[in-house]
Amino acid sequence: MNFLSGSDAPAEVSYVDWASLERTLRKTDSQIQFLRNFMDNYVNAPATLRALLQSQDSDGLHRLVHRINGATAFLCATQTQQQAKDIEVQMVYAEVLPDAQIYALADNLAHVLHEVAARLRPMRLIESPLAHDHRLS
Repeated sequence: MNFLSGSDAPAEVSYVDWASLERTLRKTDSQIQFLRNFMDNYVNAPATLRALLQSQDSDGLHRLVHRINGATAFLCATQTQQQAKDIEVQMVYAEVLPDAQIYALADNLAHVLHEVAARLRPMRLIESPLAHDHRLS
């Protein structure tokens, strides 16, 4: 068993391809640092996506969706990354705010954040900001 695999129990549906992330970041210290940075940078992103959409801030949305696209690609959260990429394409080329897709991205990103927090928590490397964060529910 290694840091990212977490346990020998059967895998649940995962939003992150942990094996791919391990191949990318071979050192446990690098994995931990990346996951902590991801949490620090994106813990509020689902709520921020919703707020930006409600205020129709297309520039702010585009910047945040672009950042999510890159970060989730590196995290190997393929489904979330594809959602962000699709939204970004629609915003740039069709000049629309795909409301339902942005809300779905916020929900999916919340699941990714919970999964990352769950990986860090057993190592006592995170005091989960998600434990009492009802914005992610």
